Amino acid sequence: MPIVPVNKIVTVSPTLSEQLMQLHIELEGNNSIGRNIKFRGPVNLGPEVMALRLQIDSYSYIARSSRASTSTIGSYCCIAHNVEMGMGRHLFHHPSISQSFFKNRFFMRFSGEIEDRDPDLDALGGDVNEVRIGNDVWIGAHVKFPKDVTVGHGAVIGTGTIITKDVPPYAVVVSGGGYTVHKELSSTVFQTK
Repeated sequence: MPIVPVNKIVTVSPTLSEQLMQLHIELEGNNSIGRNIKFRGPVNLGPEVMALRLQIDSYSYIARSSRASTSTIGSYCCIAHNVEMGMGRHLFHHPSISQSFFKNRFFMRFSGEIEDRDPDLDALGGDVNEVRIGNDVWIGAHVKFPKDVTVGHGAVIGTGTIITKDVPPYAVVVSGGGYTVHKELSSTVFQTK
């Protein structure tokens, strides 16, 4: 699996895009990548996709305006537009929910540097949650993953769903109108003859 080492977030230039195409990763334009990407091609990242600390396997795609950070995506996955994986963590038990007290990258020029370590975030594994997607998973548009979760092989997640718990293999999860439908498909449906 090739690794693209990038130490900071960069907008992909046409030259870099062409080099990545030779490795079988297609970028459709105005993409941002950073903090290392690991992939087995071919893969496709639609326009304006941001990929940070991402591992993505062959024949998977992420559609436009999605963000995949600190995530692992299996083979043959279809991820629609405006999906957010690896969202930032917020600690609500601090005296203030403002990050300026413990991670001041936004205000450093005004207040000086504050140590960028929070023991509570370190205990959780960092400031971004981790999402693990199995193989052959379909994720609809506007799905959000605000917690550490694993989505099993063959799962289907409906548009607009917020995933806060692990999704079993071959489950169908749809959320809307205040209720959640969770149905497990039979894995025998997917067996080949």
